[in-house]
Amino acid sequence: MDSTLERNQLPGWQLALFDHSESTVAFGDTKAALLLTADSILLTGLGWAVDKFATTTAALWTSAAAASLLVVGMVTVLLAISPNPKHFFGSVDEGGGHLTFSPIARNYEFADQYVDALRQLDDRAIEAELFIAIHGKARWAQKKFWRLLLSVWLTIGAIVLATGAAGIEGLAR
Repeated sequence: MDSTLERNQLPGWQLALFDHSESTVAFGDTKAALLLTADSILLTGLGWAVDKFATTTAALWTSAAAASLLVVGMVTVLLAISPNPKHFFGSVDEGGGHLTFSPIARNYEFADQYVDALRQLDDRAIEAELFIAIHGKARWAQKKFWRLLLSVWLTIGAIVLATGAAGIEGLAR
């Protein structure tokens, strides 16, 4: 049977799964960007409030703790949206590297070299590479979402502390 015909008859669920893994990573990046924006606004607002209203040592220290949590949360979210370092300092070539941008760019100077290498693969090899790429993306997405979750917890902690600082200041007046 013609290899091109077989490829055209492959079930679409493999590609749908690959697209889903790509979309999940992009969704995480979108959440991270929104969280980074929110943390920046909160940090700016906290600085303004401390400058205008904080007079007690307890409120200042509590506000400083809140600001520290926000800064750590911002660093954590920046780590979440950063590219996978394996693309620069490691290997993402597991399975042959025909479906991930970094190995394609690293291994093939010209597009026709890549096309020729891809055409030499049979359907099972392409499917195996697809599943390996999906697995790698899933593991990266898991790391990304753990970092996002930590950043959300830090933001919540900062909001609680900032609210406590406002309460301390309010009780002192």
